Amino acid sequence: MILQLNLLNRMSTAAKEPNQAVSNPTTLVIGISQEFESIHPLLSTTASSFYVLGLTNRALVKFDQNNNPQPDLAAEIPSFGNKKAKWEMTQTASKKSQKTLVVTWTLKENARWNDGTPITCKDLAFTRQVALDPNVAVREKEIFRSIKEIKWAPKQPKICHFIYEKPRWDFSHLTWFRPIPAHIEEPIYLKEGHTPSQYEKNSFFSIAPTKEGLANGPYQIKEYRLGSDLVFTKNKYFYGKSPYFDKIILKIIPNTATLETNLLSGNIDMISSLGISFQQSYMIENRLKSQNNPRYQVVYAPSSFFEHIEFNLDHEWLGQVNFRKALILGINRKELLDFLFPQKNVRYPHHFLPPSDPWFPDQSKLPSGYEFNLQKAASLLEEMGWVKNNDGFRYRNGKKLKLEIRTTAGNKTRELVLNRLKDQWKHLGIELELKYDIARNFFGEILRKRNFKDLVLYSWLTFPEETYRRRFTCDNIPSEKNNWSGQNYSGICHKELDRLIEELEREFSEEKRKEIFQKILSLYVQNVWGIPLYFDLNSAVIPISLKGFVLPQFNLGETQFIEYWSF
Repeated sequence: MILQLNLLNRMSTAAKEPNQAVSNPTTLVIGISQEFESIHPLLSTTASSFYVLGLTNRALVKFDQNNNPQPDLAAEIPSFGNKKAKWEMTQTASKKSQKTLVVTWTLKENARWNDGTPITCKDLAFTRQVALDPNVAVREKEIFRSIKEIKWAPKQPKICHFIYEKPRWDFSHLTWFRPIPAHIEEPIYLKEGHTPSQYEKNSFFSIAPTKEGLANGPYQIKEYRLGSDLVFTKNKYFYGKSPYFDKIILKIIPNTATLETNLLSGNIDMISSLGISFQQSYMIENRLKSQNNPRYQVVYAPSSFFEHIEFNLDHEWLGQVNFRKALILGINRKELLDFLFPQKNVRYPHHFLPPSDPWFPDQSKLPSGYEFNLQKAASLLEEMGWVKNNDGFRYRNGKKLKLEIRTTAGNKTRELVLNRLKDQWKHLGIELELKYDIARNFFGEILRKRNFKDLVLYSWLTFPEETYRRRFTCDNIPSEKNNWSGQNYSGICHKELDRLIEELEREFSEEKRKEIFQKILSLYVQNVWGIPLYFDLNSAVIPISLKGFVLPQFNLGETQFIEYWSF
């Protein structure tokens, strides 16, 4: 389950004698391959959106490169040790006493929006209000729902008391809490929020992302050309270290091969971790060596990006566990990974948790994964009435066994995976139809609204010690009824899984949390709720002269550290 790569030892240390010829040392042009689906802090779901938010909108907390939570907008992280988190006895409506968790967050005194307005508790409370609105689609509502209210004293607008109705052990891991500016967004919300999806469409983050007052990070959006590029300039009110670069340009180049061409021709200064796969990075590195090119280096870091296949569980066949077992047994994942990562000994995982996660289980206590077994896969399909015809494909009641799989366009590695998969399943008697969509449409419409017929291939973005409620619980299946909130795109709805996730969120014992999560992983493996392929490796191509660049493992994008970059 671990990417065993000697390349991990070559991390992002800049050379002592930079040879990069920089045409404009105060501007950095970054190539990315995926366009974001939203830059609204509550509505963003993709890695590309978080990449932008790393420049413009910060959270209360962020993870450092060692996966430890660090204060960002917050002055410090609350804990029981520093007495910023405590239990208080309160009375319910029926006058029964109950223990309530009260967590105090203090915002940095100099934290401001880029129009100079201070960031206050009102912004946090407004963010929670919008997130809980049934007419607004957010990644997950439960994390906001567990907070009963946010209180503050009028004379202390930066000291915010979170009162938890359902106490959560992860009250200090608020990497997902990126506030939105009440003074800018509240009038729009009050006008449009009563109609489903109207606030999202009319938010300034959607219609005027360059408007002052939307950003609180080191940069603000100066220009945005749909499908082309974004231009960022410094936010003079940023509370942290003043960034080195006066201007950052993100150039959106969907074709990953074209990214390399633009790099070598000087049209971009670097390729971000959202630009290329490990396989392409490795090929670029070899080409740079063969050309004796001293201008660039390829940097690597372990990744928590989980590349996998998901099913539409509402489908007549895919809703049956034995059919899903046949599909996973019919894939030679070892052969696939040997082809993708030659001589790198990459092993496929049996579940979605990266080995570096503190909850990574004792594998001997989990059900065994599904090794390639074409004969067993064929037997399962035959038991279900799928019989091979003379054309090599299977039929049942005159209907051909044909599946459609969708993924993002322009990603060379995914194209290789799907073509290999098509060949492997053809041997099993399944016809696979491949469809490619631009990333903005794939994540913004096809996944978000579950507009896929059979299968999808993409990566999850994960966090350390995440409960995965947004991906697995019944109430996080996006639908018109809940205004497309949640990220349970497969449609998993399992009572025991829901119960375990609820129990996990309320358990304050680390050892017991590990035990609960092991049960969650067991259910995932037993029910084959997805086909794990591999954990990708983060990689980027940067100028030799770029200093301070860090590739975080639990990746919200390396831009969360961009104020420390320089030539």
